[in-house]
Amino acid sequence: MSTFFCRSKYSIDNLFGDLILCRISGFTKYFFVDCQSATEYQTFLVDRKKISPLISKLSEISAVYQASMSRQFAADLPPDIEQTALKDEPKDWFIKTADFGDTHDRVLQHRDGEYTQLLEDIAQYHHILQREDCDRLITLQPPEYSGYKTQIVAAMQCLGYSPKQFHFIPVRPLKLYAFHRDSNKVQPIPDLPLSELQKVVNLETIQWYSLRVPLEEVAPLNISTSSPEYPQNHFYRIQLAYAYTQKYLNFLGDRNAEIPSETSSPNPQEQNLIKTLETTESIVDRAIDEVAPHLICQHVEQIAEQCLQWLPPQQWQWQATSHTTLERVRNAIADLVETKLGLTLVPTDETQS
Repeated sequence: MSTFFCRSKYSIDNLFGDLILCRISGFTKYFFVDCQSATEYQTFLVDRKKISPLISKLSEISAVYQASMSRQFAADLPPDIEQTALKDEPKDWFIKTADFGDTHDRVLQHRDGEYTQLLEDIAQYHHILQREDCDRLITLQPPEYSGYKTQIVAAMQCLGYSPKQFHFIPVRPLKLYAFHRDSNKVQPIPDLPLSELQKVVNLETIQWYSLRVPLEEVAPLNISTSSPEYPQNHFYRIQLAYAYTQKYLNFLGDRNAEIPSETSSPNPQEQNLIKTLETTESIVDRAIDEVAPHLICQHVEQIAEQCLQWLPPQQWQWQATSHTTLERVRNAIADLVETKLGLTLVPTDETQS
């Protein structure tokens, strides 16, 4: 049974968390329902009972007809073939998807009464879009399902829906790599079950690398450089920046350090960091609209790198650090990583020295 995820544009807790499953485990397809007024992110299932109303009313739909063959196959036959030679032949229920770009009309229900997958899918889509707060369906699917998009959109147009209400995203898998000593090169390695992969790479890192490239592209993960001691580990750099901001803020609080005046001019590194922070809202909005979590990942990585370049390396310099900018960085990283992406910031020991 397919799973539908209901989300709001204004409250998107863990919006992208379940996308990770599409990278690292087998799946058929996932649906995100784009809701304008929902108040929380939730998961719900559409069962057979809820799609039966559409199935039971096939004869009332103008774009649906009953025949022994589709209009396309019957085009070269006498126009009254269904009423004469094929009068007593069993008939299928067809939908006129050819009117909306499909190669030919599709069967919804076979003559023996069996439903097609297309019928069950459009009945589910129809049921969900009857909600007043839903304006589109976002479907995540394996690349090999791409041809089915034409059929489903054409069928939904037959029911009166707009193609703009459907967004299909082919999701490519996570691909593993490792350093090969003999060749002195990074080489692809066979896929591993998640339980085995977690023995060499922590779950948070797996999740991060599942989201940091566009869903339509293969997500590479080099397990040789996924440990914290490697600077190439992007997620560790983010955790490090978050930990440093926490430590600096704790230091300022413990020493009762005077918060610098907001009228003082920040240095160029801090200015660049502030400019990046100011673009956060627009990037999140775009990531939501396009279902593009990699935009948030790239933005967080930029914030983290600029933060690590800006923070003074010596403790005696910390008191001059902007308290406001530190708080903005800490809050932005926490919100983007934990709230928007649904991941967990794991504490790092490197700041304990």
